[in-house]
Amino acid sequence: MRALIDDDTVELVPDMSEPTTALGDPDLTHFETLAQVLRDADPGAAPVPYMVSGATDGRILAQLGIQTYGFLPMNLPADFNFSATIHAADERIPVGAVTFGANAINEAVTRIVG
Repeated sequence: MRALIDDDTVELVPDMSEPTTALGDPDLTHFETLAQVLRDADPGAAPVPYMVSGATDGRILAQLGIQTYGFLPMNLPADFNFSATIHAADERIPVGAVTFGANAINEAVTRIVG
């Protein structure tokens, strides 16, 4: 940065802080729609809301009053070890799971937005 600015009168101060997210009542307005999309795509599905600890862009969007949902539909084969591959050096999911997820997200957006 300093080389790009090339001005000794400019002070650069690193800011590595992350915004905090205020706790509030969960907004499940679209949960039933998302759940129905999954049930329609996979009649054996039993969608449940859950909370994952970790960081997402949702914390930034929440400051703007934007509700986010962690909707990551994947229809994984029973013998696929997802927990061993997530965030691993060879992170991957089967192509069929990507296709299932893309179709489910498209359907969810269509139903919610129209």
